[in-house]
Amino acid sequence: MAKSLPTFDQLLNPLITALRALGGSGSIQEIYDKVVEVERLSEQMLSQPHGDNSDQTEVAYRLA
Repeated sequence: MAKSLPTFDQLLNPLITALRALGGSGSIQEIYDKVVEVERLSEQMLSQPHGDNSDQTEVAYRLA
């Protein structure tokens, strides 16, 4: 069974974990990469666009 895309609130703890792992701060890309690593998000999840006219993925939008 495929894992569903995490909701905004489901990403809060992984976000905090990522920030701790990065020493308390990081660039947007560093934080994104660490959350992806911590949560083991699939390429399929990471490729889902946010809306029809957006260059941003849904995961990046929810983390922002």
